[in-house]
Amino acid sequence: MSDEHEISAQPYLSHSSGEPSYSAFWPLLILISGFLLWSGYQVWVANSQRSILAQQLDKSMPTIKAAEEWHERYNTLIKDLEETGSKDPAAAPLAKAALQAGLQAGLIRVNPQGSGSTDASTAATPTPTPGQ
Repeated sequence: MSDEHEISAQPYLSHSSGEPSYSAFWPLLILISGFLLWSGYQVWVANSQRSILAQQLDKSMPTIKAAEEWHERYNTLIKDLEETGSKDPAAAPLAKAALQAGLQAGLIRVNPQGSGSTDASTAATPTPTPGQ
């Protein structure tokens, strides 16, 4: 039997130093493919959460629209009550009590410039009252 047909159990030896020579290809391939799989999973989970949140938002839109409509109705009612209270002295205590209740509940925001508007676009946050 000749020497060229023998199978050696020895690792491939480099020609210069006699030590085993290993390649970084397989460990790097495993690391990179693991990172790519992990990144793909993260993207898939984020997309799943986004689609679930979008579905929940779509389902809650009727409630949001109804709340906005009620808020607009309430603002209109308060504006009317405020105008009535400023014109009629008999209605002033009722208007003051309703406005105070709305302020305490956080439903009305007062413009600090005193324009008399309860519009949300010019609204300022109410100052906390003692005892809250």
